[in-house]
Amino acid sequence: MSSAPSTPSRPPTTNQVPEGLIIPSDGPYYVVFGRDLLKIHENRPARLALGVETPLLPIVITCQRREHAVAAANLNHAVFSTAPPRDAHAIAFLAQQSKINFRTSDIYCIVRGGNAEAPTGIFIGFPWMELDKYVRPNKHAAHWRKRTSFLNAIFYMLSEKPGSNMPFRSPGRPIPPAPSLLEGSNEIQPPTQIFAYVRMTPQPDPDSADEEGSKGESQAESGASDAGRMQAAIETVDDEVFFDAVANLDLEDVRGGTQNIVEALAQVVLPLPSMGDMKPRGFYPVTFGAKADKLLASRGVSEADVWKVLAARVHSPTMEAFSYHMGMVLQWSPLESKLLWEAIRFPSV
Repeated sequence: MSSAPSTPSRPPTTNQVPEGLIIPSDGPYYVVFGRDLLKIHENRPARLALGVETPLLPIVITCQRREHAVAAANLNHAVFSTAPPRDAHAIAFLAQQSKINFRTSDIYCIVRGGNAEAPTGIFIGFPWMELDKYVRPNKHAAHWRKRTSFLNAIFYMLSEKPGSNMPFRSPGRPIPPAPSLLEGSNEIQPPTQIFAYVRMTPQPDPDSADEEGSKGESQAESGASDAGRMQAAIETVDDEVFFDAVANLDLEDVRGGTQNIVEALAQVVLPLPSMGDMKPRGFYPVTFGAKADKLLASRGVSEADVWKVLAARVHSPTMEAFSYHMGMVLQWSPLESKLLWEAIRFPSV
């Protein structure tokens, strides 16, 4: 049985600036988060991240002050230089690990402009009167947020982009480790170092006080309390080892509640092929009932992933929690997860 990698720890901080970072002499300054790791632009890159529909990356960060631009560039370098994350959840988690923040309330983000030419991104150190024009004239369709923290601005930008897999998050709750950072130690590693040019100070999460710019910003928070308790990793179970362990248990030697547990397992875990016709084999090494098994098969769930479904079900106290974990681990929609939750049948002993 293989052991899952441990949760990535927070990278150390230092006041060192990345070697080779190009910094223009005058502002405003532009950092392209997710690209151009060792460069701060003196002009906004042409035709980049404009309009009402922009991809997940890059995100243009516009700074009035040099030290803010350097700190943003340091974060960009730390998150993307060694093993670039592939999804919004992983990017947000690695950014969170930096604990980066700025002593300014003038932080705004625009994820969707008011017209096709409006620049989007994060704006630091500018008065809102200079940015308001970017969400007009179609202000009701624009998505923006005023006076937030730098990290929350990044989280908001990542959560509102098409194809985002950001988890549900209650105000003040940390983002759990992304599955892509946990499932394989050789796939993606957390940054080994993050640099900070400005003084980093702990700051209360301002989500509850953030001014919101669209009615559609509020995300469903059902089951969000379970998000912070996401299991650190899901181990891949070796089928044969598991079958052998169950098959070698002697029901005559067990007593009381233990016998009930073993009998229940015998109804859920199917026997080995070498055991003859003890019980017809189904789609998977475990069964959730005929209806649920057919649903899993129709979705192309593999034998390895069915153990993740089992872990999600037995460790989720509510349907909302189960839906959250199925979405994070197997990218199931809330409706699909609800149908599976209702279809699963466990034996009663």
